[in-house]
Amino acid sequence: MEQAVGFIETIGMAAAIEAADAALKSANVKMVGYELTNGFGMVTVKVQGDIGAVKSAIYAAGTASAKVNRVYSVNVIPRPAKPTAIIIRTGETVSREDVAAVAGGEVPAVSSQIEKEVRKMPVITVEGAPLRFEQKKLLIESLTKIASVIMDVSEKNYIVLIKENDKDNIGLGGSVLSQRIDKTLPPARQTV
Repeated sequence: MEQAVGFIETIGMAAAIEAADAALKSANVKMVGYELTNGFGMVTVKVQGDIGAVKSAIYAAGTASAKVNRVYSVNVIPRPAKPTAIIIRTGETVSREDVAAVAGGEVPAVSSQIEKEVRKMPVITVEGAPLRFEQKKLLIESLTKIASVIMDVSEKNYIVLIKENDKDNIGLGGSVLSQRIDKTLPPARQTV
């Protein structure tokens, strides 16, 4: 009987680790491996097993990893066609044997490649008050340029996430920020 294959693509390695952990703990599946994409910070985790177990594992992986970061996509293939094996297990796939070797304390030859790839896809997150488009554009350009120089990573590999928080959703010193700001602003001038 051919085994089903499941994939979950996450943003960031932490979310991918959470996905793999949840998938392997929730159902009787085996880890095929994971792959780092070139840019955008995405990591694909691949598992295999019988169709019910793979569906269960991918559902659990998606739920768990979404709590860490964004889940970009999920997919389950019940009986993959044989020619797809070259896509499922590529030279970029870090297999469970590689992962087991790392967990056992051995460092496989691929580890230096993994380290290089992880450094090539940094994510910068900025959290603050809402900004105008022009401000966002300048912030993204500036952070990318500075980080590229400091980290010696090409600008094209950076992801900048801007999380905007309305001042009604921020607490400072035990009170809502919008109320604190309103109290400290001078009253508006009236013109006649």
